[in-house]
Amino acid sequence: MPAGQRYGGRTADERRAERRERLLDAGLELFGTQGYANTSIEALCSATRLNPRYFYESLKTREELLRAVYDRHTRLATAVGVSLELERHRRDVLRGFAELVEREADALAAQGLLPARDHRPTALAIVDTLVDLFLAAFLTPPQP
Repeated sequence: MPAGQRYGGRTADERRAERRERLLDAGLELFGTQGYANTSIEALCSATRLNPRYFYESLKTREELLRAVYDRHTRLATAVGVSLELERHRRDVLRGFAELVEREADALAAQGLLPARDHRPTALAIVDTLVDLFLAAFLTPPQP
């Protein structure tokens, strides 16, 4: 089909992008429910009702799909806010939680229950990890 010609009202590039999005959606679903090791390219194509040639049109391997799914969702997760101002606010809130954890760790250190040191990096890591765990728990469909 010549470049720019439409099929179903969409150009070849639009259809290609739509197929890639379908593969990303299927990758998220199947990798999340069956696991990466148990998800074949055939299963991905079956879930999307795409011929395997369309998989290879967009991607070389399952690993490349996994990376694309990861990149897509980390990009979404780090741009949670609708605007830069809202994103700054979200980061300020998380920083506030980290400061709370840091103060508690410092208090425990003052009692001799933790080593005396800079607890800020650990506090930031704890809060970041908890946010990731909560997002995973709330965004992952329940398992039967």
